[in-house]
Amino acid sequence: MSTASNALINGLGGSAGFGENVLNANDDNSTEFIDVTSVFESGLNFFGTT
Repeated sequence: MSTASNALINGLGGSAGFGENVLNANDDNSTEFIDVTSVFESGLNFFGTT
């Protein structure tokens, strides 16, 4: 049994506290490039791909 918390993180700005960036709705659930290097300086390992 997992004891990890699933609480949302807030205080990131915006009207609800969850940040100011928004991914617009679309028909195929795709997005443009999102630069996350400020958070993941060494890259993000996503199932073995960085």
